Amino acid sequence: MEGFWQSPEIQGGVIPFAVAMAAALVIRLVCGREWGGRLAILAAGIAFLVAYGILESITWPAVSSKQKVFWLAGIALVLGLAMEMRGGGRVGALIVAHLFPIGALGWLAWQKIISGPSQELLITLVLLYLGSLVVIWMLVTATPARRQESRIGCGRINSPAMLMLVGFAAGVISITGAEIGMAQLSVAIGAVLAGVLVPSYLLYVARGEAFKFGPIGVIGLGGAWMTCIYVMVLFGSSVSLIALAILLLTFLMNIAARRIRFGDGRVARFIEPVLFGALVAIPAVVAVAYVVLTAEPDSGY
Repeated sequence: MEGFWQSPEIQGGVIPFAVAMAAALVIRLVCGREWGGRLAILAAGIAFLVAYGILESITWPAVSSKQKVFWLAGIALVLGLAMEMRGGGRVGALIVAHLFPIGALGWLAWQKIISGPSQELLITLVLLYLGSLVVIWMLVTATPARRQESRIGCGRINSPAMLMLVGFAAGVISITGAEIGMAQLSVAIGAVLAGVLVPSYLLYVARGEAFKFGPIGVIGLGGAWMTCIYVMVLFGSSVSLIALAILLLTFLMNIAARRIRFGDGRVARFIEPVLFGALVAIPAVVAVAYVVLTAEPDSGY
């Protein structure tokens, strides 16, 4: 039984999922409809930090890149919570979207930078920064163009669904080029988002409401996932950059997928997020397939 609880699938998947779901329901019930809906996504961030504590040792001062993931994820979550409490909207999220990647990349790559950055490193940092802006912008604008409340509710499903998909996919991709620990952390992000997404989706189907995916989700969870990607790219021995580039297209698929509209009934609310997820999942599936098909014989695939 002890071996069961220590398995990577349980520690990095099932436990984060269960903690996130339980915490989201408690926050929703305790804080009420308005604030509970706004703060429920905080459960995913808390569950990820718990998952990190289970999978890795929390260390300060953080020296290795993996140790810095916990603190950067915590900083991103605090920033997102502060913006939510102050009523921060898209403008605030986009401002932080510029600042957080710069600070995170600078801290992670500091030793490489002060030792004399190569041209390859500088190009990599710039590309990671630009990719971060794309991710944040797509998460912020995932709400469909039509602004009825039911459409906004659907948008609150779309954003965490995208991040959940890329979390799981990046975990698979990183197995071939980064430490298994980074793969587990990325999968944990997908798991905690799934834990919040399940009750949010059921609430949306039943009532046309959904947990808000505001600054806490965009900056907090988006920042945690981007930090994992930074570590994979900067320190992974042979992570597939092509696969990660394909994975980034998941967010761009949002431009077309968010226009799906079937109406405002329960059946429409049940179908729309499923179709959205199926469409945006295409690049993620292609990225994983690329890694599996091009993997070396001894890579585990």
